[in-house]
Amino acid sequence: MIVDPGSVLLAGMLATVGGSAVLAWLPTGRGLRDIPGVLGDRIAPDETAAFAAGVMVQVAFGIIGAFCYVALWHAAAIESGPAVGAIFGAAHWTVTELLVGGLAPLLGLTGRRAFRPDREALPLLLSYVVYGTLLGLAYSPGS
Repeated sequence: MIVDPGSVLLAGMLATVGGSAVLAWLPTGRGLRDIPGVLGDRIAPDETAAFAAGVMVQVAFGIIGAFCYVALWHAAAIESGPAVGAIFGAAHWTVTELLVGGLAPLLGLTGRRAFRPDREALPLLLSYVVYGTLLGLAYSPGS
């Protein structure tokens, strides 16, 4: 089976938009505006530029994640699909929560950037599962 980079790219963008949109619709999670803002405010001079930079960073992370998921699927000879994507999304969320939960206090992340498991854990889990599910649905391996 051959990896189709174009399919991974498009599936990664679609999955990122879907996973991020989940956060906009859930009242207890971060809003769609917060994620790009948090990502972009360290690299941009003002709020508008930070949002635009953050959107680009979020989509780039989603595409990189898609290539990682697909590489793992191919390396393990796992056929892609929505269930496999959902499982990988949940595993990805677990690793991310452990890293962010452990690193945030060490990096002094407070306020808007603080890790808040009481309000973010389940909405973020759902967004990662939606990301993986959409990636599994949209990715079409080459022949």
